[in-house]
Amino acid sequence: MIAVSGVNDYGTVVGRADFGPNATPRFRAFIHYSGGGTTYWVPSGTNGSAFGGRSSAGLTTGTYTDSSNRTHAFIRKGTTLVPVVRPYGAGLVGINRDISVVGTYFDSNGNAHGFKRYSDGNVIHLNYPGALGTRAFGINDHGVIVGFYNGTDGAEHGFIYHNGASAKLQLPNAPLSTELYGISNSNVIVGQGQAHAYMYANGTAKEISVHCGQECAALLDRLPLPIGQMRNRR
Repeated sequence: MIAVSGVNDYGTVVGRADFGPNATPRFRAFIHYSGGGTTYWVPSGTNGSAFGGRSSAGLTTGTYTDSSNRTHAFIRKGTTLVPVVRPYGAGLVGINRDISVVGTYFDSNGNAHGFKRYSDGNVIHLNYPGALGTRAFGINDHGVIVGFYNGTDGAEHGFIYHNGASAKLQLPNAPLSTELYGISNSNVIVGQGQAHAYMYANGTAKEISVHCGQECAALLDRLPLPIGQMRNRR
């Protein structure tokens, strides 16, 4: 099974592949290029790895688990790993052109907190007001962040964050669970509402399905590059 967690403007996709319970290691980070070809990456002597996000400059976020089952977060450029130690135990996902990274960590009580890590290592914590837990997943080159939070009503709600201000976004027919995972530079948001995939732009949400038609195609045209034109391997 393959779990996809990031894609950049060139159509390069990253994530984690599950090779099954009898494989060693079972979980392996992968990069799939738009022009074809997939590579897997697991550091020697470790128990597994996963990639979270990929920038258009070719930087990749991820984690690996060492032989003592400790998880290590990193930013990868080529074969060079830059360890990310703050926040402790962070899971890294989105990354933009400024090497700002977003993700989630859990405190000692098991509560989820989103964060944004700047290229200089400074971190801001993202906690939606009144939420029981907050998770950050996507960031674009303008610094707009998307994710979701657990409300006191027992539901999951999507949020958009920029420059200190947060706003709730609930997808249609999804009052119990809205999860936002990515945002393009033209502010097209992708996410999931109660097991249905959506794209959202300019106040309009469209379900992603075989019946989506020209309306969804118009939203896709607002992404940084059409998939068919993505050829560079970055």
